[in-house]
Amino acid sequence: MMILPCAQPCTLDLHLRQVIESVTRAHAAAAAELTYRIDEGHRLSSTCLYNTAYGRDLRTWWGTVVKQIDENEITADHALRRVRAWVRQYLTTEPASSAPGTLFDHAIAHVSRAAAREFLTISEELLTLHAFSQEEAQ
Repeated sequence: MMILPCAQPCTLDLHLRQVIESVTRAHAAAAAELTYRIDEGHRLSSTCLYNTAYGRDLRTWWGTVVKQIDENEITADHALRRVRAWVRQYLTTEPASSAPGTLFDHAIAHVSRAAAREFLTISEELLTLHAFSQEEAQ
């Protein structure tokens, strides 16, 4: 995902809104494709399942940022940093399942981690842009 440049000075809130809208649209498109394939009796491809699960997980992380802002009345950069800390902890300390899993379970765990890494990448870009804009303002 690419963060689009703005014609006017962009705030972190505006960039955050753009990213969340983009992630939401991508998830909705993937979910619609999955629903269509199920409704029409078409074969479910691994790509279709991956895109839907990935979009769901990525949307969940971004939704957590919005929830932090709304419920705790904190700034966007504070919310991003807080959720980034949780995501890093999830990626590094989440224990492996004690029950034996299937290949599908393993694949879903892989998708979830890929979405978490994507969240970290995009949120880092947003925070970097925010830091540069703060420097320019001073």
